[in-house]
Amino acid sequence: MSTARPLPPEPGRPTDPDPGALVDWGRVRARVGFALRAVRRRPVVATACFLAIAALGPVSLLVTPRTWRVEATLAAAHDPVVSTAADPVLLRALTGEEPASSAHDAILRRDRLAQIVQETGLLERALAGRSPLARVRDAVVEAVAGRPRTREERLGDLVDALQRRLTVAVPGNEPGAPAGAPHDRIQLALEWSDPAAARSVLEAAARGFVEGQRAREEAAGRDVERVLEDRAADVRREIEAKVTRIQSLEAAMLRGNPALSRTYRAPHGRVPQELELTQLRITLESRKAALADLERLRQARAEELRAELSRERTAYGEQHPVLARTRENLARAEAPSAEATALRAEIAGLEQEFARASERAARLVDDEDPALELERAELRVLLGRSATLRERVEAARVESAVARAGFDRRYAFAVPPTIPRQPVRPIPALSVAAGLLGGVLLALFVAATLDLRSGTVLEAWQLERGLGLRVLGELER
Repeated sequence: MSTARPLPPEPGRPTDPDPGALVDWGRVRARVGFALRAVRRRPVVATACFLAIAALGPVSLLVTPRTWRVEATLAAAHDPVVSTAADPVLLRALTGEEPASSAHDAILRRDRLAQIVQETGLLERALAGRSPLARVRDAVVEAVAGRPRTREERLGDLVDALQRRLTVAVPGNEPGAPAGAPHDRIQLALEWSDPAAARSVLEAAARGFVEGQRAREEAAGRDVERVLEDRAADVRREIEAKVTRIQSLEAAMLRGNPALSRTYRAPHGRVPQELELTQLRITLESRKAALADLERLRQARAEELRAELSRERTAYGEQHPVLARTRENLARAEAPSAEATALRAEIAGLEQEFARASERAARLVDDEDPALELERAELRVLLGRSATLRERVEAARVESAVARAGFDRRYAFAVPPTIPRQPVRPIPALSVAAGLLGGVLLALFVAATLDLRSGTVLEAWQLERGLGLRVLGELER
């Protein structure tokens, strides 16, 4: 009795992928492996695609216009002298806005940018230095428009490009800026195809902003002086009217009381004596203020030279000519100047004359006339107001002169614009890497596409996916 052999197991269907998986990694590995093996099956096509795309990287470096980024930092410190000259007591500034805050609007105005283009000859530079792609683009635009572009149109396009590419920022005013970020630094940056032209544009932009600030500060100083002088002139007219009134009252009083007239020592009444005393006091105080200003400037200059001497000692030897010259300048700065000596002598003479005038005024006798005393009290108030206004006018003039002298130190390049060593675009390594990567991807894509569209089953997964049968083995040809 014979036994029947069991039938071989029926080939099962390929295992279905896990429906809960996000990615069918088996299918991914099959596709990637197919593409890699397709390159080996079609080496000529894959090599041609790779070389064609990889060559675009170096070629793009030759035809793509280079873009350079030129940066500069401009210092724009607020002037505390001119801003508080109108109110030196409360030190209330004319404006609380920092100069750097207005830099963005002042520099990026269209009229100012057009002026910068004219000053630097940027339009002519841009036309002469156009890249081949830019020339082709302009030719296409003119062909479509049917006419050549005018100078005004090119100038407008250039101004628009400057508004997009020229950045003006103040680190301390940026959102999220740290607490110690400076508010008196203006950062200028321009990305342009010509680095020399970009540097010229930044220099012209900074120069225009600085000159505008100079004009505004000088105008503010002149306005303060004019207002104070007008007010001082009004007070002087009030004093003259008051003096005339007092003189008439004194003359009437002397005519009405002859016995009292014998006790007066002044032939024209007391008011001229008081006026002379007030004028002497004003002159004396102004000379003392001028001497104090000279001493303050001399001390400030000496401090600068001492700091400069300390810095030079770290870089030079004690016998270096630079140190010797700095020591001579320091000695001259510390020595009293001839102008200060003359002021001290004048102040000594004025003090003696003021003492004599005070003694003469003390010997005058007043009448017990309430109206006359009231007029004299009002005159003393006016004289004090006039002296204060004169001091403020003189102080405003000195402060304006000091501000003009220190303007170039407050507005200067902290970091001047320099031509960078390399352009920011295109990046050679990135262009070459992009070409190589693009060549590899195109070679894989073309080789795999040709294999798939050939109508030939080249790998087992094609049967398994297409027919739903599991492949038991493969035979090599």
